[in-house]
Amino acid sequence: MKFNKEFKDAILGLSQNEKDKLLLRLLKKDKVLSRELYFQLIDTDSVDDHQLEMEKYIKEKVTYFATKRYSPSYLIKRLRSVSNDISTHVKVTKDKLGDSYLTLLLLTEVLEQFNTKLVKSTPGQARKLCIYYLTKTFKILIEITTLHEDYHLEHRNNLERLGELFLQNEHLMRTAKQNGFDVDWLLTTEIPEHIESIYKEIKSAGYLSMKTYLSTPDYKVT
Repeated sequence: MKFNKEFKDAILGLSQNEKDKLLLRLLKKDKVLSRELYFQLIDTDSVDDHQLEMEKYIKEKVTYFATKRYSPSYLIKRLRSVSNDISTHVKVTKDKLGDSYLTLLLLTEVLEQFNTKLVKSTPGQARKLCIYYLTKTFKILIEITTLHEDYHLEHRNNLERLGELFLQNEHLMRTAKQNGFDVDWLLTTEIPEHIESIYKEIKSAGYLSMKTYLSTPDYKVT
């Protein structure tokens, strides 16, 4: 909903007491906004402190997932849940590298725990999870290219680690080849400057989708 000038002026014209009551009502309904304001106004922990907490949280969550009965669809649900938590962290703390760094950590931790099980899945069972992984990894690489070079080293170890885990998984490697993802981008940590254009071209060609299945030819990056 867009607020026109008349509505904004009406809000600003309210008494301070009325504004305070409205603000408290909004904060009760918007938990993310509440956390954001708490972080800005009261919290004594830094962005780095919160990032370390999220790292610990991710590792604990993945360890917990590993105690449950495995299936690729179950894993996607859990990945999406933790990804939402990462997005909330970034929104609350304005963590500049949190989204790419923490999502990369999540992907690597999950493969460390589940790679052996995923390899034993049929290509059809593994397909959706592999597409999810490639899409997420593309977005991580795109985001890294927008960061200052000083931040790139923060990702190096986990990029290489993720690339090695890809190599150990025939489903991921097959799906990567079919959808134009070069695993060397991870292993060498040399990300093309035009990675976003590559991603958009692949998507516009109909790849990185469940509709593009194993019978399609391999996509070649130009």
